Amino acid sequence: MEPMVWICRVHGMPSGWMRGWDRILPGEKAERLRRMPEPKAALSLTGELLARYGVWKWSGVPPTEIRFAVQDSGKPIATFPQGYFFNISHSGDLCACAVAQVPVGVDIQKMEPVRFDAIAKRYFAPQEQAGYQQAEDPKTMFYTLWTKREAIGKCIGVGLRPLPERLPPMQLRWKTLGEYRLCVCWEDRAALDFRDTMEYNKEN
Repeated sequence: MEPMVWICRVHGMPSGWMRGWDRILPGEKAERLRRMPEPKAALSLTGELLARYGVWKWSGVPPTEIRFAVQDSGKPIATFPQGYFFNISHSGDLCACAVAQVPVGVDIQKMEPVRFDAIAKRYFAPQEQAGYQQAEDPKTMFYTLWTKREAIGKCIGVGLRPLPERLPPMQLRWKTLGEYRLCVCWEDRAALDFRDTMEYNKEN
C-alpha cells in the first residue's frame, strides 16, 4: 500500500494557534518547542501533529497515546503503535509528512535559485548530472533529482551521506505544488518478498 502524505501551509495561521498544543506532546518535545523561535517551532509542531494525525488515521490509536522515537541513524519511527513509519519535510511555508507501514522518506523543496551546477556535481550520479544538464527545464529537473536524493536518503536512514551502491527495491512518486517540488520514497516490500522467493528457489 502506498504511503499517505499530508501537506500543510504553516505561515499565515491565526495568531496564537500554537497555544495549548504542547499538552498532547511528551514533556521533552514540548519544552524544545518552547525554546525555539516561533517560525521554527511552528514548522516543528506542524510536522509532529501531521505525523500523529497520519498514524491515528491509519492505526486508530488516539494521537495522545502515540509514541515516537529516533533510531540511531536519526530516522524517526513510531514505537506505539508498532509497524508504522513516518517522515517529515518542510521548505518555505509548507510542511509535508508521509506515513506508511514500510520505511518511507519524503522531501519537499521550494524551487528557488541556488548553485545548481555545484550541488549537482557534488551530489548527483553521473547519469543524473547528464540528465539535468540536457533538460529543457533545468531548474525543475534539478529539484526532481534533489528531492529524489533526499527522499531516498531519509527512507534508508543515511540523510545526505553517500548512498550505498546497492539499495533495496523502492517506489518513488513526485508532485509539483505551485513553486514546490515533492518526492516520496518508500521501500517496496512486495519486490523484496519476490526477490527473496526467487533467490530461495534458485538455491533449492
